[in-house]
Amino acid sequence: MELKQGGDRSKWIANSNHNIQCFTEGEIERMTSNYKTILGRGAFGEVYRGVLENSSVVAVKKFVHNVKENFDQELTVHREINHKNVVRLIGYCVEENALMIVTEYIANGNLNGILHSNDRVPISLETRLRIATECAEALAFMHSYMYTQVIHGDIKPSNILLDGSLKAKISDFGISRLVNDPDRTLFTSHVMGSIGYMDPLFARDGRLTAKSDVYSFGVVMVELITRRRAATSSGEANIVVAFTNALANGVRGVREFFDAEIASQRNMKIMEGVAKLAGQCMRMERDRRPEMIDVVERLRTLGRASHQGQQRADLFSWARKSKTTSPAPVTTSSSDLCRRFSFEEMNAARRSYDKLLLVNATGYFVDSPHVILVYDFMARASLHHHLYMNQETRLTWKQRLEICIGTARGLHYLHRGTEHAIIHGSVDSTNIFIYENWVAKIIDGDNVFGEHTRRLTEKSDVHDFGALLFEILSAQVGRILLKDYMSQRALRYKEEGILHFFHDPTLKGEINQQSLNKFAETAARCVADKDIDRPSMEDVLSDLECTLQLQFEHEKLADTLPSAHCKLPVYVMNNSHRNFSRPEINSW
Repeated sequence: MELKQGGDRSKWIANSNHNIQCFTEGEIERMTSNYKTILGRGAFGEVYRGVLENSSVVAVKKFVHNVKENFDQELTVHREINHKNVVRLIGYCVEENALMIVTEYIANGNLNGILHSNDRVPISLETRLRIATECAEALAFMHSYMYTQVIHGDIKPSNILLDGSLKAKISDFGISRLVNDPDRTLFTSHVMGSIGYMDPLFARDGRLTAKSDVYSFGVVMVELITRRRAATSSGEANIVVAFTNALANGVRGVREFFDAEIASQRNMKIMEGVAKLAGQCMRMERDRRPEMIDVVERLRTLGRASHQGQQRADLFSWARKSKTTSPAPVTTSSSDLCRRFSFEEMNAARRSYDKLLLVNATGYFVDSPHVILVYDFMARASLHHHLYMNQETRLTWKQRLEICIGTARGLHYLHRGTEHAIIHGSVDSTNIFIYENWVAKIIDGDNVFGEHTRRLTEKSDVHDFGALLFEILSAQVGRILLKDYMSQRALRYKEEGILHFFHDPTLKGEINQQSLNKFAETAARCVADKDIDRPSMEDVLSDLECTLQLQFEHEKLADTLPSAHCKLPVYVMNNSHRNFSRPEINSW
């Protein structure tokens, strides 16, 4: 706590959420067996392998030149950040001639090694998209959701570590900056960064903004889809320059750069989507680069499209195998990369999905390449719209509770009301639609899977629903569901008796404290780290009804419960779908 003085010191101390430990030099020597195993070297010094008393493996970063200013800066910034996709800070040593930082040990090295080592390990497109999304989530958190904004300043594959499951974690905050006022422009005459990844605009004028990280992340995305180095020492052509020049002539122009391992006709549109997003991140106008929160959303959409494409392929494969009659004639290309399905096959696939749709489907239309589902009209749009876009009206606390209860009923029905448990897999505010009388219904059939078709459980839906509860309470996180951060923040506020600082300011003076506490406790149980500690949706539903009851009792209106609360949305579909014609579709 003595490393920083003045305003910066009070900022980071007050909001630090790491209980980090101060080690002595002797303790560091013991945990590293006198610096026996070196993990890497850099301009700062060296990294060693260490083992704590509880047998946890750690990485010890030793500043060889003992530049205290650099050490103070890195420790101060790193201590601010608590995110699942950022390497966890464990402790430090600040003795004379012994400046060291202790972090968690990440087993699989860094993204640079995985992508460019001589022993090329196959990496699927889905995995690459997930790595990109996890990094983007961490950057979005640092840029937009921390009390003091953090600009990393050195985003590159070698600073993206991968654990045993290839989960991404951002590391190395040696040149990062804390920004107390994001609206104030920062300039520096000491421009630092890595060749090939540093924002050319920052290198030119010394103006530091979060958009510099956006540029660097765009370069990382290029490496992910091309598997070619952005910076080389062998005189090879600069992939970023060649890529952006080709992209200027249209997204199809970059196809020749795609890694052949993941490029196919089936996922070409997804690859082009990533390429286009990378190009937008690397624009030479700062203001035209997207925010990282927008990058996260785009990557999530691309990731879902990639996953759903595989799910649909599996579904149609099942439909073909399950037919008892002779299969309908099909047409295949010579490479068998693109298949034309018959109407009969499409219809068989539709029937297998009928029971998974959660809002009433009026009909459908199939005319390759178009597959259209027709739903009942959602009179009041999505929950996301009401939380963030509707400026004319606001959701009251009771309306929010009724929406939560209606959604919980729908999920409980999926989990327990059908012959086989159904996992929704995509519970968020964009997939909750509001009907008349504020009845909530779940939509997005494309993301609904039976329990045997995806590695999800009922408790996965419970976890996502808990994050949704925090979102409904705070109206702060939008579609970037930073679940761990939001739950920790809410619980900290609750323990300190200031939970009213967490909820949506428009609800001020409206929420009964007992109702608020019960709601927060329910949400926190839902996002517990272990599945076994999370409640069932039946228990969640019961707790939410209790929360609403507490609110009604506070208002002395217990005998006049609104009819909307008593309604159970009808989720079961019938099979009387109508096959619409093309003229009918066009006329709409």
